[in-house]
Amino acid sequence: MKKNIKKDMEKELACLIDDLAAGADLEHDPDGEKGPGLLEKTAIIRETVKRKAPDESSVCVCSEDRSFIMASILASLSGGPELIFPHVLTEKVIIDACMAKKTGTVISEKKQALPDSLLQIIPLEKEHFSKSLSITKAFDAPFLWLYSGGSTGRPIIWPKTPLNLFAETVFLREYFKITPDDIILASVSPRHIYGLLFSVLLPFVARARIIKGSPVFPAEIIERVSSSRATVYIGAPLHYKALAVGGSVPDCIKLAFSSGGFLEKAHSLAFSRATGTPVEEVYGSTETGGIAHRSRMRDETGFKAFPPVSWKIEKERLLVKSPFISPGLPLDDEDYFLTGDRAILSEEGFELLGRVDSVVKVGGNRVELDAVEQKLRSIKAVKDIFIFQVNAKQGRDNEVAAIVESSLDIKELKKLFRKILSPIEMPRHILKVDSIPVTPAGKKDRQAALGLLRG
Repeated sequence: MKKNIKKDMEKELACLIDDLAAGADLEHDPDGEKGPGLLEKTAIIRETVKRKAPDESSVCVCSEDRSFIMASILASLSGGPELIFPHVLTEKVIIDACMAKKTGTVISEKKQALPDSLLQIIPLEKEHFSKSLSITKAFDAPFLWLYSGGSTGRPIIWPKTPLNLFAETVFLREYFKITPDDIILASVSPRHIYGLLFSVLLPFVARARIIKGSPVFPAEIIERVSSSRATVYIGAPLHYKALAVGGSVPDCIKLAFSSGGFLEKAHSLAFSRATGTPVEEVYGSTETGGIAHRSRMRDETGFKAFPPVSWKIEKERLLVKSPFISPGLPLDDEDYFLTGDRAILSEEGFELLGRVDSVVKVGGNRVELDAVEQKLRSIKAVKDIFIFQVNAKQGRDNEVAAIVESSLDIKELKKLFRKILSPIEMPRHILKVDSIPVTPAGKKDRQAALGLLRG
């Protein structure tokens, strides 16, 4: 099976490169701005890095520009160094990412505020090189490194192979029927697995157009959809939440995706009512790739696995087998990877119960933080909530903490919480906030939540 996929990928990339040579491009700018083509950008990046950092085996890509990221990927596949993507573009994280791959070189389309110890390469459009492109990287060898979202603690770096990424992207194109006629608008960062797959690689393999930028505010998203007549929207739960109260999206959208966390049913249905199209809630992770999907518009509560993915449940733990899984992960005798998620069988396939690391001991009792959060979400006055564990000030015990978006004061919230929670589930610490902090990948940010609580 793997050999067939590999051959298919080789043919697919050859066809895509031929299309690029014939003038196809990645971006679509309704304002008419036009820069160098993708093949030209690829050549500029590859040859400039080779000239300025000839001994580097990897470089850190510091960019939000999808065209630059796609060109960097093609440059790596055609003889350039391996790539690492920092999860946020801050000095500390960029330095940590460089250290993780033992590189001192950063590439970007614009200058970053970084120490002189790092070599910054900004490939210039005025430099011209041969645009010939041939794939030289092994399809089953790591060439690109991504961080997990870091929603439960310190982000972890994972390797991806060309086979991982392109096999999944081609599958997504066929499964969701994305065509060259589609115009894609994305509100998510292209430096994480979801944004990379859906807003960089998917437009590339589908020959579709991708709108520049990443609008995040409701009015901005609606204006961009309307002006571009976008047909596909790539968002995260926080974007659908904002759109549910911030206005209706034009009905030119024919397909929408969400990933990176739990999507409220009400927010999903509000978008579907406005556009007449389902929001495909995609479940997966950086290390596994996409696993399954569901849509509230189809009244689905459980997730249906993507056809290339096999799965099983053992002792409430979900295991998956897939061509999209990062190399080097521990597998069982049947090549299944044990995920960090708990699940039970459902009509569609499986229903997620929450993360394994969301089950903590409080006063010697087992508490499921995800279950506590879902109970409290049923309170109408709770606009949004994040339940997490903190260490007790004394001893080694855990305590439950909550940060809440609500119009009620803390005293009123506690009274409502006590009505539906057992004493052991009751948050020891409760903080009202204007908005729940999220990571660039759109997930609840535990480290930022801890900072707010301590502050």
